[in-house]
Amino acid sequence: MRDIIVETDAMTRFNAAMDAVRDGGKYASGFVVAHGQAGRGKSVAADRYHFVNGGAYVRVWQGWSQTAFMQRLLFEVRGKNTEMPRHTGNRCKEMVVELLQNNPLPIFIDEADRLKVDRIEDLRDIHEITGVPVVLIGEELDGLPRAMLRQSIPTP
Repeated sequence: MRDIIVETDAMTRFNAAMDAVRDGGKYASGFVVAHGQAGRGKSVAADRYHFVNGGAYVRVWQGWSQTAFMQRLLFEVRGKNTEMPRHTGNRCKEMVVELLQNNPLPIFIDEADRLKVDRIEDLRDIHEITGVPVVLIGEELDGLPRAMLRQSIPTP
């Protein structure tokens, strides 16, 4: 059986938002927040965009520390089947910044509602230095700063 993806209005809005932040440069708003009820296609839209356009895709696990999160992000940004990094969280963050400055790629964070606010701040630091788009995908993202939610893309 083949999976069939139907292009919806929400998917079209997601693609347009991604193209806008990707093409907007370092000083444009670089966060995209896709939120809404489970099963509405947020992850499918993000995964499809990632597959076609590239980037680093991280699916968050519950309870990740900064070190665990940054190790996974560094692993995905490297884009190679290498061993999981074993650096401190801050060292991983520095390495992610260095890699993204040399090769800017969007960062997709699925299940972002599981992240602690400090991890969002880590992502904001990375965006501010590198200018890469950061995409937060999740159900209830009430912990995010209100300014981010005003710029978000709800799914029907």
